[in-house]
Amino acid sequence: MVENKLINGYEPALIRLYGARDSVEITEQMAVALCGDRILALGREALQLAQDPVAEQMEKLVEIVSPLKDGVVADYELAAKVFRYFVRKCCRHRLFFKPRIAVCVPLTLTKVERKVYEDVFYQVGAKKVLVVESAMDQAMAGLPAEYGVVVGIFPQPRNGR
Repeated sequence: MVENKLINGYEPALIRLYGARDSVEITEQMAVALCGDRILALGREALQLAQDPVAEQMEKLVEIVSPLKDGVVADYELAAKVFRYFVRKCCRHRLFFKPRIAVCVPLTLTKVERKVYEDVFYQVGAKKVLVVESAMDQAMAGLPAEYGVVVGIFPQPRNGR
C-alpha cells in the first residue's frame, strides 16, 4: 500500500468518516483512479491500482487524481462523487436516508472554501451540514446527537508544512 505517493504533485488527503447509528468508522485516502471520465477505484484501492504492474503498462489510460488539494476542494464534481460513495458506505446504503453531516475542516480554510464543503455535502444528499473548524475528536464531543455522520478532512503536510 502506498502511504505517501504523490498524485499530480500533491499527496492525497486523508478522510475519516464516522457513522454514529451503525458505529462504522472509515479511514481512506482521497485518491481516485480514472480512465477517461469513468471511476475505476477509490481510496486505497486506487493507490494499489497505481502500483499494479498491469496499470503501469496502461499508464496512459489510467490516471490517479485527488479531488482535494491541500485540504481544499479542487474538483467539485469528483469530490461529490467520492464523498457520496463513502457516506453511503458509512451509512450502509440505507435507502431514502438523508443524514445530518458534520464536516471537520482544516483551520486555514477561508469562508468560501468552507462554503464549498457545505455545498459538496448537500450535493451528496445531506439533510443538514455543519462545517466545523476543529479536530474531529473535539467536534464529536461537542456535537448534538442529531449529526449521524462526522467527516474529518486531514490534508497531508508537504515539505515541512
